[in-house]
Amino acid sequence: MNRQEIKAVIFDMDGVLVDSEPVYFEIERYLFSYFNVNVSKEQHQAFVGTSIEDMWEKIIKDNNLKENKEVIVDYHKNYVIKHMEMLSKLSLTKNVKELLEDLKRKGIKIGLASSSTKQLIDIILNKLNIRDFFQAIVSG
Repeated sequence: MNRQEIKAVIFDMDGVLVDSEPVYFEIERYLFSYFNVNVSKEQHQAFVGTSIEDMWEKIIKDNNLKENKEVIVDYHKNYVIKHMEMLSKLSLTKNVKELLEDLKRKGIKIGLASSSTKQLIDIILNKLNIRDFFQAIVSG
């Protein structure tokens, strides 16, 4: 059996390259308070992996909010970007830098696919000094 050579590797950003869940959790706890909604930590945990659009749709419905979902989602996205620009505690997942360096050294192309916006991806990759590893980036 012939073993095929790996030519490229595609990574997800949040939770794979970057340990971002605690940061998003903290941001969302603030936003729940800002919009005066009561979301328990257990309910919040159940939203992990859900889009912010779907998360806010459920929260708006469950809390009978009068605010428009698009307005809340836009506020959420803008708040995340501003917070990430100022954040100093964001970190790579263990051994990611070494893996990226190894793939680059072997000439394997590296891509990134994320549901995050291009602007947020660029902020995070530049902040963590790993932007130059990626030949292709696809954003949500």
